[in-house]
Amino acid sequence: MYPGPTGSSENHKKGYCSDGVCQKAKLDSTDGPLPDWPQPLGIFTKGTSFHPLTFLSMIRELYDKVVEGALTEVEYSMEDEAFSRLLASRIRVQDGQSLFQMYNLEISAEQAISPSLLVERDGATYLRVGCLE
Repeated sequence: MYPGPTGSSENHKKGYCSDGVCQKAKLDSTDGPLPDWPQPLGIFTKGTSFHPLTFLSMIRELYDKVVEGALTEVEYSMEDEAFSRLLASRIRVQDGQSLFQMYNLEISAEQAISPSLLVERDGATYLRVGCLE
């Protein structure tokens, strides 16, 4: 969906959604299903980049909303719901670690993370999510 008329700067480019997630999986991708729309802003960019620090921050925000117990249906946004489904589909707990299976995307340079947060298992790369351990 494009909010502006054809050629408007309000519209994002074809190929990725306004939340930054790629619209269609690449033919040679082994990433599995794409995340549901709409993801919180800033996690994905132009369908090609992943921002792990923003991602971890969003997990913390969602965790705080849920654990505080003050969450109402109004405060649980569409982004929260889609993000929760993304986490449920890609988080696994192994050897006492919570691991998020990464998509085959670039990690943005300004969001560089410690190599100790990345774990290789069974040919896939995982991001260690310490706040869920």
